[in-house]
Amino acid sequence: MASGKHSALDEANVGLGWVPVELGPSISRTVVIHVRAPLTAQGPPIRLATVGSDQVSTISVVPIGPAAIRFTMSGALGTTVSNPMRANEGRTYPVTVVLDTYRHSFSVAWGRSGEFEGPLPSGGPAVMHQQPAGAGATPFTVSVIGGGGPLPRGSICRNLG
Repeated sequence: MASGKHSALDEANVGLGWVPVELGPSISRTVVIHVRAPLTAQGPPIRLATVGSDQVSTISVVPIGPAAIRFTMSGALGTTVSNPMRANEGRTYPVTVVLDTYRHSFSVAWGRSGEFEGPLPSGGPAVMHQQPAGAGATPFTVSVIGGGGPLPRGSICRNLG
């Protein structure tokens, strides 16, 4: 009912305590990946976002070899991987991460046509992570535009009346 109009069923049930609701917004953040050294071999994953507290799902970026990275989603359903993304030394790449904890879905988008999406195995609090320069032996840095840390909580229900 995103249009804000009530159906005949909603109108008929107003006196019965029914409150029309819609799901809250998804969470979207732009992450900047700066490649500061040549990508020559597969390396360890770097977390971009985690969701959940009991069962945690993690979206990561992984260097996979000569001038390429890929994104992974690890959680209760196993691990899924994206197609490779070209990543050259000295370049900066904006990547958009969208987490919809209400519909249990995620997407990672980059460039004009790169997209990785699927089910989000867990719900709960979402946290974006950063990998500042000098942290570990990674060949790139990860910055979150607008800050990292806990994401704002969205309301699952909203009164449309």
